[in-house]
Amino acid sequence: MQLNTSSADLHSFLEHNSKLNTLSVGSQEWWDELENIGTPLLLPTDSGYADACFIWRNTASYPVAAVYLDIHGITDHHSFTPDKFTQYQDSDLYYFCCRLPNAWRGAYAFVPVPEDGLQPHYHGTMQEQKQQHRQWLMSTMAKYATVDPLQKRNLPNCLWGQEYSQYAMPEAPYQPGWERFDQTGGEAFAQAEVIEFTWQSELMNKSRQVWCYSTSSSQATDLPTIIMQDGDFWAKQMPVFSALDDNTQSGYLPEAVYVMIDAINRRHRGEDLTCNPIYWQAIQQELIPQIEAQYQVTRNPLKTVVAGQSYGGLTSMYAALHWPERFGCVVSSSGSFWWPHREQIRQQSKDEVLPTLDAKFVDFIQNELPKEVTIKSYLDVGLREKRMVELNQQVADALLAHGQVKTLFSTYDGGHERLCWRGGLMQGLHYVLSE
Repeated sequence: MQLNTSSADLHSFLEHNSKLNTLSVGSQEWWDELENIGTPLLLPTDSGYADACFIWRNTASYPVAAVYLDIHGITDHHSFTPDKFTQYQDSDLYYFCCRLPNAWRGAYAFVPVPEDGLQPHYHGTMQEQKQQHRQWLMSTMAKYATVDPLQKRNLPNCLWGQEYSQYAMPEAPYQPGWERFDQTGGEAFAQAEVIEFTWQSELMNKSRQVWCYSTSSSQATDLPTIIMQDGDFWAKQMPVFSALDDNTQSGYLPEAVYVMIDAINRRHRGEDLTCNPIYWQAIQQELIPQIEAQYQVTRNPLKTVVAGQSYGGLTSMYAALHWPERFGCVVSSSGSFWWPHREQIRQQSKDEVLPTLDAKFVDFIQNELPKEVTIKSYLDVGLREKRMVELNQQVADALLAHGQVKTLFSTYDGGHERLCWRGGLMQGLHYVLSE
């Protein structure tokens, strides 16, 4: 498991807080003081970690049989023994202690379940049991997952924040431009008009939503263009507009036009973002002309960015490698460079030796990418994504070996999630669009 266990218990944290320690545990005055402090409670250590205590008060409208916990990048949702809270002396107080890295950032959710929501017994082959476990997790999260009501950094004003709580440890990397968004609980401020339209693609024989946003306050021409995958998330779930505005006003990012493309759903995302040439031909032949008719955007590939995360990072790098004359800048977070060989990252057991890394992208860079091409790339990945670190670094190393000197590879202490990617998006745009 990824979880780092803590030797501390609830009383260790209470003894460290003089005010809580003077109150009767579980009294209304105690809960009021805890709400004022916020959770999780932290105890520093001298090992690069801190002990953390998550606390939940049972206010469920149904009898709670167990309270599970999902901390992204920390608890292991693949494990058949999911992490659970401990109930304090038959009270409405539940707590969970673990150890968090000082630089970790991630999302988490509490999952209080009734009797019929408890983890079932699995049967069949190991693969069948894994599938049953996945189905139980997905249905349980959908029915019962809730945010931490004592978390002071919650984002209730955006859709993402209605499902997860966010948390950043004291040494987590700064995320440029997101302060106002966080301080307002996820308010979707936008200083300019967000233009949304339906793109009916004849080449792909499907329609999808597109959101366009310009941070230009003047009649500037030759504006950089940023084409973002999973645009429905950045426009609706965790709106990116105020972060773009604030980073533009501070000079961290240049004035630009952002084009956010809807992924539609999981099936279409898997079809279109997995190195599908028709998807990128449709963007060039159908979508970009519509953008050019609306905005004074550039045709300079070194001011045209393709950006995405996971499959979105994979397809963005694919676009730049195959059409460098059109897309000269890449921002990729946790690029799925294992595709199409998922077995490269999925172990059946901890003792299994994973297959050799697929070198498809590396081979293309080494043997087919013309030497005269210039691509500017920013790639980042979470240290808690296991083999994804190697897969992303090998692509960055291949680009540098090819002579693409404007290539930066970065890691952060976190998992495979957009709460981390939102910071990488801004840092990546700053890197590739800086002179």
